[in-house]
Amino acid sequence: MHRQGRFGSGNTWTRQGGLKKNLQPNFGRIIGLLLPRYIPSGILDLLYLTPSQLCDDSFEEHVLGYPPEKTGLHLHGLNVRSKEFNTMATEVVDAFAEKWGFIKTPTKLLHSVLEVKEFSDACAVRGEWEGEPVEGFVVRTHVANPPTSGRNYGSPYKSGSALFFKIKFDEPYMMYRDWREVTKMLLSGKGPMNPSTLPKSKLKRPETKVYVNWVINEIKTNPNAFKDYTKGKGIIATREKFLAWLKSEKGEDDLESMKKEDGGISTTSDARDFGKTVILPVAIPGCGMYLTFLYMSS
Repeated sequence: MHRQGRFGSGNTWTRQGGLKKNLQPNFGRIIGLLLPRYIPSGILDLLYLTPSQLCDDSFEEHVLGYPPEKTGLHLHGLNVRSKEFNTMATEVVDAFAEKWGFIKTPTKLLHSVLEVKEFSDACAVRGEWEGEPVEGFVVRTHVANPPTSGRNYGSPYKSGSALFFKIKFDEPYMMYRDWREVTKMLLSGKGPMNPSTLPKSKLKRPETKVYVNWVINEIKTNPNAFKDYTKGKGIIATREKFLAWLKSEKGEDDLESMKKEDGGISTTSDARDFGKTVILPVAIPGCGMYLTFLYMSS
């Protein structure tokens, strides 16, 4: 399994400045090898796909911040371009990253589903792994023995085939995402900023309701601090400023008052009765989320 920080930008081909900076000194070598094939025939002519995240806070911020030494393209895998999901072993991915200037993604080898659960649960409680904050993990494994009868019969995966899945930590990262999204909505809206114009689904937590009141005042009193917010700049600084304010006497009083209005309960989950979930597969594992979105949109 490997660490998952924030989701980075998948469109590294069109963002040439970030791509060139983060792949130095091998930029010329990489472009010389890849672009002659990429331009005339399309990216699907490449034999391998390199799922990676561009983590560069000077270019675009997301939920978690990255220090300068961790800025660049974090390589998460090396997948064979084939109908079946086929991914290279960790040591092969790490060697490729070293050769081509990617940043290696930290990994940990565990031997059972129970070990994975115990490890990820412990990291979720701490909110970090090896001293770094994490939103979750990507678990790379293989299919053991799919059932041949019963309710779950008919697995689409053959025995021994590669498989991966994500473990996402809900808190506090879902709340941080809500803060980011409501701020963008307030900045992009027409007319006076008003909490009542925001989706109720984003305002389930008392902390977020307090944040909305706080950030509206911040935008009014210091608009220059938010001039590039919708472009992915200033997100982390705004959140850190609010968290510091929340520890003040005024912040604590406002939060306590909001909790009383909500019945004294901090609502961190959807209180609605669970109904039905429809799962609709649209692509095979490992083919690339961004490429899938591109093809679906066209």
